[in-house]
Amino acid sequence: MYSSGMPAARSSTTTSGAGGARGFSLVELLAALLLTVITILGLAQTLSLGNGFIDRYATARAALARVNGQLELVRAQVKDGLAAADVDSLTPDLVLMPGVHGSLHTHVQGVNDPADGSDSSEPPDYFDVSATVTWRQGGVTDSLTISTVVLRP
Repeated sequence: MYSSGMPAARSSTTTSGAGGARGFSLVELLAALLLTVITILGLAQTLSLGNGFIDRYATARAALARVNGQLELVRAQVKDGLAAADVDSLTPDLVLMPGVHGSLHTHVQGVNDPADGSDSSEPPDYFDVSATVTWRQGGVTDSLTISTVVLRP
């Protein structure tokens, strides 16, 4: 018989146990089942975390809309010439989304610019305005703050 230096190919038929039965053993089947279960549980956990992040993002968007609305309210009052005094207000029970409650804290402080030579008895030249929404969702407390300067017309 001619030999090329390569090992001879093995036969593709294997026998195991009595009667030469082929296929997977019970241990191999259980190992494959365990890997499948671990994979499915990992995917379920990932989807659950993703849904939590989506809910948190939606609540943060609702809080941002509420803060922007509050700042626009102060801007409109100053633009209309209403006397915007220094304010430090708190709205304690604010509904951001169904099932998510928070609070809105608004701080308005008038500032006189010393460069224009006015004294403190005159109306402020501009207002420092900040609004903060704080809420609790999923056991985590979050807050969002926006600050701006509103010029007097």
